[in-house]
Amino acid sequence: MIIVRLTDGLGNQMFQYAFGRALSVRRGQPLRLDLSAYQRERKRVYGLNQFLVSESFPTQEELERIITRPLDTTHPWWDQPVIKEPHFHHSADVARVPSSGYFVGYWQSERHFIDLAPLIRLEFTPRQPLSGTNLDIARMIAARNAVSLHVRRGDYASDPTVNALHGVCSLDYYRQAVAHIAERIERPEFFVFSDDPEWTRANLKLEHPAYLITHNRNEPVEDLRLMSLCRHHIIANSSFSWWGAWLAERPGQMVCAPRRWFAAYPHDTRDLVPERWTRLDG
Repeated sequence: MIIVRLTDGLGNQMFQYAFGRALSVRRGQPLRLDLSAYQRERKRVYGLNQFLVSESFPTQEELERIITRPLDTTHPWWDQPVIKEPHFHHSADVARVPSSGYFVGYWQSERHFIDLAPLIRLEFTPRQPLSGTNLDIARMIAARNAVSLHVRRGDYASDPTVNALHGVCSLDYYRQAVAHIAERIERPEFFVFSDDPEWTRANLKLEHPAYLITHNRNEPVEDLRLMSLCRHHIIANSSFSWWGAWLAERPGQMVCAPRRWFAAYPHDTRDLVPERWTRLDG
């Protein structure tokens, strides 16, 4: 049995699920999602139930059965009762983890699940069909050379501690990314998504048709779906827009991502952004 501990926001949950789902399929083991972190989490909620995921949760008996021995520092990281991600970049030693385990980490690389990409994309299909304003915008996207653009601010900007660790993408980054795409496609139109639409409206000025999407503030899955319908993408240093671009994968797609993902975290992000995407100074 594979048990994955889910934490943080929707984008992080998607990485954790994709890692566990791919591992469970390869090993022929059932997947369980541990939601215990959300008993203490005040700012984030579990959101995968809005997708067609393989949703099952561990019992206390199953948890106790998996975690059968204490931590042993003489064993390598992948051979522990609780298997903690050793570092931010992908490790080939993941292939050596046992067929049953309790997994803790972020697992933010498509290398953990790229061999099962069609299944992951299918299971991250929203359960509810498009309707109302979102259906109207989806039709607009389909009729245009649509580019999603994500401005991630929130606590990245408002909380000094979080800002020092994560930072925000600069306006220069967005200008570079818009120019990069506009030089390569005809008549781009930008669909802009942000958790701070007021700041975005006041500061992000584009010389191309642009539409600021503001009505899904309590329905992030709907924004994610609209992002994934666009042909090209400008993402922030955010797992949320990373998934918007990854789910949209299609021939000829361009994705611009910031070269610097963290401001102060010493994480090695070599495997976070796929090589086929373009990294720009941000």
